[in-house]
Amino acid sequence: MPTESSKVEVNSACAEFGPGSETGSGMPRPDKEVVYQGVKIGTIRASDGCVEVTDVGAALEKLTEHLGVDDLEGLLGCLDDDDPLRELRDEFVFPQSLRGDAGDNNKVIYFLGNSLGLMSRRVKELVNRELTKWADLAIEGHFRGDLPWMPMDRYMLKAMSAIVGAASVDEVALMNSVTVNLHLLLVRCYRPKGKRFKIMCEGGCFPSDHYAFVSQLELHGFTREEALIELYPREGEYTLRTDDILAEIDRNKGSLAVVCLSGVQYYSGQYFNIPLITAATRKAGAFSLWDLAHATGNVDLALHQWGVDGAVWCTYKYLNSGAGGIGGLFLHQRHHHRNSGPDQQPYLKGWWGHLESTRFAMTNEWEPEVGAAAMRLSNVPMLAGTAMMGSLEIFSKTSMTQLRTKSILLTGLLDRELRRLACPSDDEATEIFKIITPEDPCQRGAQLSLRFQAVPPGAAEENVTAFTLRVHRQLEARGVITDYRNPNLIRAAPAPLYCRFADVGDFICRLQSALFDL
Repeated sequence: MPTESSKVEVNSACAEFGPGSETGSGMPRPDKEVVYQGVKIGTIRASDGCVEVTDVGAALEKLTEHLGVDDLEGLLGCLDDDDPLRELRDEFVFPQSLRGDAGDNNKVIYFLGNSLGLMSRRVKELVNRELTKWADLAIEGHFRGDLPWMPMDRYMLKAMSAIVGAASVDEVALMNSVTVNLHLLLVRCYRPKGKRFKIMCEGGCFPSDHYAFVSQLELHGFTREEALIELYPREGEYTLRTDDILAEIDRNKGSLAVVCLSGVQYYSGQYFNIPLITAATRKAGAFSLWDLAHATGNVDLALHQWGVDGAVWCTYKYLNSGAGGIGGLFLHQRHHHRNSGPDQQPYLKGWWGHLESTRFAMTNEWEPEVGAAAMRLSNVPMLAGTAMMGSLEIFSKTSMTQLRTKSILLTGLLDRELRRLACPSDDEATEIFKIITPEDPCQRGAQLSLRFQAVPPGAAEENVTAFTLRVHRQLEARGVITDYRNPNLIRAAPAPLYCRFADVGDFICRLQSALFDL
């Protein structure tokens, strides 16, 4: 039996462990058990401090037995009653649905945190405070108040560093948007030389990433056809196999300059094996970059421990900073000494990347900030930074261990019930939709992607695309907020910070009604 010190009770917000934690003797810690509501459901890996639940179905069965319930409604009720994150739901404002449920968080089901997170109630208070400060103090607001504007990003770096698994705040910068930050990293890391000039990405990556890759190639005189390696799933499959990715890296190891994938793929919801792919990329002599727009705040990360060279992310999805919110950038500390000096990596510079202590001397002599901060171009927009602060205050009340643990169970329940609904006869040929997101909880975050593939008998629509659009509109009319992606996909993402287990049961009922109310 494990000792008490090898258990982590996720009912406590302090159950957060940094990446690569070690004992005082220098020996690696053993994996710790993850105990949720009195039941062991998985482990926290000693190697990187991340939660791992290999069999979510078995975990749900154990919880059902432990809680003494015999139906779905009873299970959902018990899980919500003892949910350690339960009170955080009330810190968010729920939107009005198309059927008129204005902000009623008991009626509106918001499964769209993968696209835009909800607004925290604290944001209005903080933004109004800063607007008042602007009116009362004008330029002095840069230096006064609870959140001085000039150094405001420093107030958020500790929380953000914990969310992405940085070794210190020096590895993280808050600035710009995700695509601008990706360009900045590519300028620094994509330095084609000789035969090493290619960029590798997933073929179905988010368009703005693709545009960034192609434009960087063009700036160096290359074309997409000759220098961009695009990875696609095997025929008949919807996600990339890790072994296939590793094989392609090895096959192209002599020509790769950069490998840049999404941490969580926006369309399929696949969570890539970042540490394995990063290790293979670095072994091949290329830079390992990641777009973590759909991963940050969604899955627990250990960027420093995994050896990632650089990463970017937005903050308006699972981090709830508001549309167009400030972006984030990670630069591993092994590159920090190359901000200046004889080994300097060429990169784009701006005023806010200059050392703060001499910034206003205006000498035009470059003195970089330490670490990732040297890559900042301009100061953080006052209102965007304030909105980000409102969300991070809520994250400080929990941990990525708690969030990831609940998310695995929440999405696992949704996955199980959706599969039962999609194929009630156990005949795959009759499936109305197929979940293309991996069933393995280690290969997905909160999101499930439902690919519709059949029009049920009696439906008015003649094709699957029209039927999928109709189902999406019917869900909206029933107070369910998800999103539609061309040509026949609906994405559902129950963010654990504000979604309940009961939302799963309600979603299934409303989806069933939308599917069969013909």
